[in-house]
Amino acid sequence: ANLRPIMVEGLQPGGQLTTTTDVENFPGYPNGIMGPEMMEDLKKQAERFGTKIIRGFVTKVEFCKKRGDYHKIIVDDKDEYQSKTIIISTGASAKYLGLESEKKFMGFGVSACAVCDGFFYKNQEVVIVGGGDSACEEAHYLSKLCSKVTLLVRKDEFRASKIMQERVKKTENIEILFNTSTMEVKGDGQVVTSILTKNNITKEL
Repeated sequence: ANLRPIMVEGLQPGGQLTTTTDVENFPGYPNGIMGPEMMEDLKKQAERFGTKIIRGFVTKVEFCKKRGDYHKIIVDDKDEYQSKTIIISTGASAKYLGLESEKKFMGFGVSACAVCDGFFYKNQEVVIVGGGDSACEEAHYLSKLCSKVTLLVRKDEFRASKIMQERVKKTENIEILFNTSTMEVKGDGQVVTSILTKNNITKEL
């Protein structure tokens, strides 16, 4: 379109896909592709058509009030850019537990995206941690692929909407464990093999 777009990369250039391994469900990659490699391809394509990519974080935006004026974008509290159009596409950031063992097995049994990685756990038993809408959606999606889904909820009730609660409760191969915290992700040195949990009421591991 002969425009001169600027893209500010933000805190996580490439987004969540840079933290996953094989991506199987994106058009144009019949044999799948590694997440970081795919995002690098998309970056190169954007640059080929003139996109200027800036490392940094948008700290302030001043939207113009008159038609024809320019919006102002401030990056890292110092650099100013002007534009007629602003597209806000912040993406999503996964919520992690903060366990060292979780980091160790990231991409080797630990995932933050069921749609991205669910195929690799087909007919296996999996564990989902969380009690909100996202956790319930992921659990319901994986229930169609996996032999069993265990949903670990830290509190004694869901935070998810009623409709999502009912959906997981009615799914036969989803087991829900309330008052349960995840203590450690265990593995055989290569991939995840089990999860160590604690009952928040009895304190039993």
